[in-house]
Amino acid sequence: MTNTLAVSEAGFRLVFDAKMTFAFAEKIEDMILDALRRYKKVEVDLSKVCEIDLCGSHLLGLLESFIDKGIVIIATSPIVKLAYERLHAHRCPEKPACGTRGKKVATGTQRSRHHAPTIASQRRAKLLPSI
Repeated sequence: MTNTLAVSEAGFRLVFDAKMTFAFAEKIEDMILDALRRYKKVEVDLSKVCEIDLCGSHLLGLLESFIDKGIVIIATSPIVKLAYERLHAHRCPEKPACGTRGKKVATGTQRSRHHAPTIASQRRAKLLPSI
């Protein structure tokens, strides 16, 4: 695996080619953090990633946490998109508490039916560019 570090017109670019797996997780994390220490804006190209595991999914979460702090995802591979969707698919919809179905709920415990967009959904839109 050879990840590329290159200075571009827009700042600094990380190109991950091959695998985002446990075997390379420490190296990838170090590269991301090192680039963020050195540059204000870091472009990340994930279009050549061919394999991703649970550690790679956590690295996607790490990248996502820095979206507002200088990380810009410029391209993703289909496997990265799938992993990202799985990372955020575990959100459970709100359900009424046991024993409250059809009964009047005590004041102060009712939930609003209007959901404001979450920070995660806003970041998800920034992270996955439309290709």
